[in-house]
This record gives sequence, C-alpha cells and structure tokens, in this order.
Amino acid sequence: MRILFCPYCRESFEGIDECPEHRLWLVEIDQLPPEDGRAPSGVSFFVDPRFGRGPVLAGAALVLFGFALPFVRSG
Repeated sequence: MRILFCPYCRESFEGIDECPEHRLWLVEIDQLPPEDGRAPSGVSFFVDPRFGRGPVLAGAALVLFGFALPFVRSG
C-alpha cells in the first residue's frame, strides 16, 4: 500500500486518497510543498523578495511620487 500525505496538514495516510479532515486529495511525499512556502503575514508579505513583489512595490512608489510631485512648489 502507498503512503500519501495531506498537502495542508502534512499528515500521512494509508489506503485512502482524500484527507478526512480537510477534504483534499492526498499526494506523494515528493509532491508536498516546502514547509516554509506559507506566505508571511504583515508588511513583509509585500516586500519579501521571494515573492517577486519588490519591483511592483518600487513601481507603485514611483507612481505615487510622480502623482504628488506637481503639488510640491519650490519657494
């Protein structure tokens, strides 16, 4: 019999194809997502380089800077 794992709780099961608690299809051990693959909470979610959002955040900051620039007067 094959041993399969729930991708959510990482619990192992034998002889069934669906996690009884989470109703998810079970997968082989090599198909499990990495443990640290969960998204971090808070502000670091937007600037974490692992998610590729740095360039998007920089672009948004440039757009806001360009929008506010006409309102700034040099005295």
